Amino acid sequence: MQKFVSQLYRKYLKELRVVNRHRSPRMGVGNSEMSLSRTCFQKLGKYIATVGFKDEEEEIHFFKELLPPFHALYIFHIKMEVIEQHFITEPLSHKRLFLEKIMRVLRGRLNRQVAFSAMVRQNRPATNRRLFLRTKAKVKIPEEYALLQDYPLCTAASLKLAEIIAYNLLLDYWGDLARQPKTSMTA
Repeated sequence: MQKFVSQLYRKYLKELRVVNRHRSPRMGVGNSEMSLSRTCFQKLGKYIATVGFKDEEEEIHFFKELLPPFHALYIFHIKMEVIEQHFITEPLSHKRLFLEKIMRVLRGRLNRQVAFSAMVRQNRPATNRRLFLRTKAKVKIPEEYALLQDYPLCTAASLKLAEIIAYNLLLDYWGDLARQPKTSMTA
């Protein structure tokens, strides 16, 4: 399983890089990113449905380590589109303030996840089973992540880890832009 998922992830990243190379900066998330995500999630879902998990340990590893980066890239692109739409409409004089606000919001969201992150890092078997084994309970997926609702291959904890990864990616991206001189903040 590790090999299949790793190869699929590398292919997903490579295809996203190609798509992003051919779009102008800050044009919003296009159908290409969503199409790539949809195809990737279909392949993952089909693989899991066909092969399954050999034991609880493999299922926990999948939902804790392997799946969150996939979902994080999808969430990153969705959040990027929302932020970019607002950033583009801001007058140049307000762009830095807008970026500072975005950075505060992202840091606040990450700070609220500190306890969860610490709990996950402890790697306790009982906690891992509770957080990363699928149950009959339906995972509440936010409407903005519509594609994940079509391919409900996640646990609440794996989705939370994906959001943490995505928020860190967003902080890196927008933090780089916020450190640029005011005159270069055009979109």
